[in-house]
Amino acid sequence: MLNGLDQQLFIWVTENRSNFLTSIFSVFSFWGSWQFIMAAMLLIIIVLAVKKKFVFIIPFISIVAGSSILAYLGKLYWARLRPPDSVFIETGFSFPSGHATAAVAFFAYLAFMAVKLNLGKKSGLIYSFTILIILLIGSGRIYLGAHYLTDVLAGYLVGFVGLILGIIWTRKLILREGKK
Repeated sequence: MLNGLDQQLFIWVTENRSNFLTSIFSVFSFWGSWQFIMAAMLLIIIVLAVKKKFVFIIPFISIVAGSSILAYLGKLYWARLRPPDSVFIETGFSFPSGHATAAVAFFAYLAFMAVKLNLGKKSGLIYSFTILIILLIGSGRIYLGAHYLTDVLAGYLVGFVGLILGIIWTRKLILREGKK
């Protein structure tokens, strides 16, 4: 059933691509790339270190790196070929989507940090923004022909598992820090 849905969505997307949407989704796709994620993580880690919020740094790195490694291993295990007729030349296997994995691990943990750092009304904005970005990155990967729907959904799941483990870890670190 899902394979049929993958194929139907792929056909619909390829028949309805436009230059305008391709340029927009290309930007969101870049936001899920390892280049963007690494640069943004470095900047955020520096800010956390300056503000002495060290409790978030190791879990943040571990969540993004661990989820990405798990997605890569999944690609090797399932060895699913990418959809034909991609807007960009993509290398490697398709399942699960590394962009979707990294998007959830990175952006959702940012939302978690915003809540834990008591940013007030900014927390809600950051939370809403991160959900929107995660959805746009995933749908962009489908739109650009880099992935099937199931690749993106599996990537979201891998990132979400990493996120949950990271949140549990961070909460334990915060509790331990509070007992000092």
